Amino acid sequence: MNLEQKFIKEVSELKLLNEKLKLDATKANLKVAETDREHQRMANRHSEYGKALDEMDSLRTKNKDLQNSNTQLSQLVTEYKNKVFYNEQLEAANNNLKFKLRDLETKLEAQQKENELLNLRIENLNLEIQFLKLDKEDAMLEKEKDNKRLGLQEY
Repeated sequence: MNLEQKFIKEVSELKLLNEKLKLDATKANLKVAETDREHQRMANRHSEYGKALDEMDSLRTKNKDLQNSNTQLSQLVTEYKNKVFYNEQLEAANNNLKFKLRDLETKLEAQQKENELLNLRIENLNLEIQFLKLDKEDAMLEKEKDNKRLGLQEY
C-alpha cells in the first residue's frame, strides 16, 4: 500500500473516529439533560443525583479528553500531510537533479569526444604542415640542383 493510500485510510479512520466522538458527545449531552430532568423530579434522591452528577462530570471529562485527542489527531494529520508533501517535493527535486546529472554527463562525454576529434585533427594538420615543409624543402633542393646544372651548362 503506497503512502497516499495509507494516508487516505488514516484520514478515513480519523473521520470515523471524529464522527464517533461527536456521537459520544451528543450522547453525553443527552445524558446530562436526562440527568438534569431526573434531578427536577427526584429531589429527594440525593444519592442517586450525586451519582448522576459524578457520571456527568466523568462524561464531560471524557468528552473534553476526546476533543483534545481529536485536536491532537488533526494536528498529526496536518503534520503528516506536510511531511508527505515535503517528501514528494524532495523526491521530485532529486529526480530532476538525477536527470540534469545524466544530461550533463552526456554533454561531457560528447565534449570529450569532440575534443579527441579536434586533437586528432590538430595532429593531422601538424603532420600535413610537416609534410608540406618537407615537400617545400625538397622542391627548393631540386630547384637548387636545377640551377646548379643550368649554371654549369651556361659556362
